[in-house]
Amino acid sequence: METWSGFVETATAYALNVAAAVVILVVGWVLAWIIAALVRNGLRRTRLNEWVAGEVTGESPDRAVTLDRWIARAVFIVLMVFVLIAVFEALLLQSITAPLSEMLTVVLDYAPRIAGAAAVIAVAWLLATVFRAFIRGGVGRAQARPAPG
Repeated sequence: METWSGFVETATAYALNVAAAVVILVVGWVLAWIIAALVRNGLRRTRLNEWVAGEVTGESPDRAVTLDRWIARAVFIVLMVFVLIAVFEALLLQSITAPLSEMLTVVLDYAPRIAGAAAVIAVAWLLATVFRAFIRGGVGRAQARPAPG
């Protein structure tokens, strides 16, 4: 009888852990989906796809560039890694959560570097745009002048 009551206590405790993990997974998935949708809609309002199609690739803005989807998916994946870590913690699976936490730490350590690289790219793009306008204006004025002689 003592063995049976120990089994029932263990099974009940584990069932509660599984229930908590399921709740964390469902709520986390829904929140990650909502946040990714907000990011995607916010990027669509900035017309990032049209800008990338027109300015960066030099193609018509009608061409389908899905940069907003890529960024939203990346946000969703990063958030789901957090959710999965919480799920595995609820299931008391530290052998899984330890490597995931370490991986996430490494990825997030690179976030400032990526932001710095994005700032450098933005400044380079701004300078290139200014110089392009300057050169186009100079070439346009040079062609408008009559040839000497």
